[in-house]
Amino acid sequence: MKKPSSQIKSRERVALSGEVFTAPREVKAMLDLVRKESYSIDATFLEPSCGNGNFLVEIFRRKLKTARALLREREREESWSSEEVGKASFFLHARVALSTYGIELQQDNVEEARARCLSEFRKSLKRSLKRDMSPEEEALIAGILKANLVQGDALSFKDATGKDVSLFQWSLGEDGTLEGRGIRYQDIVEGAPEQDLFNYDQFDEKGEWIPPETTHVGPVPLQEAFQ
Repeated sequence: MKKPSSQIKSRERVALSGEVFTAPREVKAMLDLVRKESYSIDATFLEPSCGNGNFLVEIFRRKLKTARALLREREREESWSSEEVGKASFFLHARVALSTYGIELQQDNVEEARARCLSEFRKSLKRSLKRDMSPEEEALIAGILKANLVQGDALSFKDATGKDVSLFQWSLGEDGTLEGRGIRYQDIVEGAPEQDLFNYDQFDEKGEWIPPETTHVGPVPLQEAFQ
């Protein structure tokens, strides 16, 4: 029996949901069409059918490369201690995570995409700081990825429980405080009046997202936002 290609997990899944992953060569070629934006750490990317993360991984690789270059540039301009370098590096890496989003129908793909993206952050911070991520740093990046890479059907605008798919826009201040805005994915697609990308939403003290009846959250310290 011929082995399925790396672009599919099984023929059954292809038949059931049309699941076929984009090959790395095509991913890079498509992102090169927006090359400048793909290397901008604050450019917002939303992949509405992200599979197991092929596009997201490449976006993160490009953005993280820029983050490391910005850190080197700022190090040359500033007389920083090693602690200050570490804080600046993590701040830049967090900005990359906060501006990148994905929606995926299959929950196992969501989990795989989050894990692959987290791995990119581990490797990038190690290259930047010559050390592993601390448990606190890893938990924070993982929390952002959990909020920004979500399960949902981009055609019906619903998740597996029947709730509206919602995403969150983040604003990270220079003082390290975080504010969040959330909106239904359907409103993004349909261009709801007075909505550019997101509408304010809120999360509770456990980091669980509250439905979008509420209007505003923050500012809260970045380190506490996803505890």
